[in-house]
Amino acid sequence: MHARPNLSGEWWIADGQALYADGDIGDMTHEGYAIDYAKRLVLDALGLDTDDEYAELPEEYEGTWLDADNIAALLEAGGMSAQEARDTALAALDQTDSRNVALR
Repeated sequence: MHARPNLSGEWWIADGQALYADGDIGDMTHEGYAIDYAKRLVLDALGLDTDDEYAELPEEYEGTWLDADNIAALLEAGGMSAQEARDTALAALDQTDSRNVALR
C-alpha cells in the first residue's frame, strides 16, 4: 500500500504526480493545467514533441488549417469520440471551459 501524502492548498493530480495549481503563488492554475493537457493531446495527434514544460501549438500553424473543426476531425480519426474530440479541440484553443476535457 502506498502512503497517502498530506497535501494542502490547490493541487492538480496528473499521471501520478501532484502539481501545485494555485496561480496566485505558482505559474499554473487548474484551468492552465487542463488547457495544457488538451494541447498535449493535439500535439501528440500531430506527431509533434510534447516534452516542453508548457505545451504550445506551433506558431507556423496559426491562421492555417489548425482550427477547432480540423483538430476535432484529427482527434476523432485517432480514436476519440466526436464529443471528446470537439471538447479537446476547443480547450486546446482556449475557446471553451477546459473542465470538459479535464474531467474525463
